[in-house]
Amino acid sequence: MKKIILLLFCVNTCFAQLYNGNFESIQTNTVTSKTFFNSWSGVVYGSDTSSISNSGNYAAKVWSWYYYSPGYMSYGPPLNSLDKLMGGGLPVSAKPTAVNGFYKFDSTNIMTKDSAYIFLALKKWNTTTNKRDTIAFCWKKLPPVNIYTPFSFTIPYINSMLQPDSMVLIFATDDSYLSSSGSPVKNVCSTSTNGNCAYFYIDDLSLSGPAGLTNIYGNKLSSGVFPNPASDEINVKFNRFIIASDNPVFTLYNAAGQKITDIKQVEGSSIKFDTKHLCNGVYFYTLKLNNETLSGKFVVSRNG
Repeated sequence: MKKIILLLFCVNTCFAQLYNGNFESIQTNTVTSKTFFNSWSGVVYGSDTSSISNSGNYAAKVWSWYYYSPGYMSYGPPLNSLDKLMGGGLPVSAKPTAVNGFYKFDSTNIMTKDSAYIFLALKKWNTTTNKRDTIAFCWKKLPPVNIYTPFSFTIPYINSMLQPDSMVLIFATDDSYLSSSGSPVKNVCSTSTNGNCAYFYIDDLSLSGPAGLTNIYGNKLSSGVFPNPASDEINVKFNRFIIASDNPVFTLYNAAGQKITDIKQVEGSSIKFDTKHLCNGVYFYTLKLNNETLSGKFVVSRNG
């Protein structure tokens, strides 16, 4: 039987925001024309906005469609399969201690038993191996419920000395695509339906931080840089999607405050540029949107 999943994964960069966890900010994807939540991505079928919310005007919804096909959505840029989604996501910079939220799972017209599952993994970029190390992993099983019900679970760290540097969340209606077999469960939805079932609603997500502080990861625009120090190339990741209507301008400065370049073609959740022409030293950047500005810095360092 298919299982509803919320996967929280972390990738590599360095800041801490869970943007739009209340699912109240909506935008239209210029590529797919799909209206969805800012900083979140959903498949064309099997994910959508919903007015059935725990609070506010909207909640997220994923469901099984065409009798067995999984619906899913992710925190971060759009990718075309669940296995690739695990390598996506957006950065964090503080160490979360717990995951909190509200969910509702409608098991009507599902042919066999089902449950909701929450999986979490936090990762950190390893500058020695140039790979992502998993520093926390856990999962939680949630039963079907007809009304919004709170959930919360503590994040167990494999290495408590390290701080994660990015995060992915994935909601899905089938975990078989995340298994080694990669084979979906057939005929999950009853043949008496139109092929849709296993509706999973999620709302009011938050992360708790040290000393029990909740919602420390707010909606403020943030960024992270990797690798840092850099030699030939730098990646700057943002904690939300940047779209053309934000009127973005990314500006790079040297340590003396002199402008090196402006980049106005910024869309998506990251920007990558060549640093081979930059001398060793400290560099600063800003990203200006309509009503917000962020700043950050990175180091270029080469041997010889």
